[in-house]
This record gives sequence, C-alpha cells and structure tokens, in this order.
Amino acid sequence: MTHRSILPQEQTVNMSPENAASRLKSETRQTNWRRANPNKYAAHIAVQRALTSGKLNKQPCEVCGASEADGIRIDAHHDDYRKPLKVRWLCRTHHSRLHKCGEDLFSKKDATQ
Repeated sequence: MTHRSILPQEQTVNMSPENAASRLKSETRQTNWRRANPNKYAAHIAVQRALTSGKLNKQPCEVCGASEADGIRIDAHHDDYRKPLKVRWLCRTHHSRLHKCGEDLFSKKDATQ
C-alpha cells in the first residue's frame, strides 16, 4: 500500500514538500500531523516518489527478514529525516515496537541510501 498525498501529483511536482504540507485543505488527524511535521512529511514523500520511480526498492525487514512477498507490510523507518532516502526497512510489527520502545531496541545496520 502506497501512501498518497492529498494534493494531486501535478500540484506537488514543482512545490517543496513543506509547501505541500501547508496547502493541505483537510482537517483530519493525518493532515494535521503533516502540517505539524513538514520535514517528516517531506521525507515520506521522498521515499514514496523514490519507490514509484524505482530509485529505491523495499527490502526485507532488517530484524526478522520478513518481506512483502510473504504478505507482510514493510515500512521505511527514518533515523534522520534530514536524509530522506536513508531508511531502515522494518516489518510493521518491528517498526511499531521501535517507535513504542525507543531507538535502541534494534541495532542499526547500514541503511539504504
């Protein structure tokens, strides 16, 4: 499942993700999060676009080895949002645990560039 911007692609092509976040019109919890976290939202958009273009490919979970081929959802986790394409690939279970229990839960391997 791909996260989609509320704004159509043609409206965000020549716009920075930060500006895209400020132009969101909805008042949902998700759009309010996007407005409050423009750097995180920009990183999410960058990963989405890199996946769509083929510049970035999802990898198996770095903790358990599960993959989307196994029917498991794999998420991109950012340790540093200033490096939007440097991500760690985690299954939803391990990604949730990482956020709930903290950054030291799993050792950091070389993240994808």
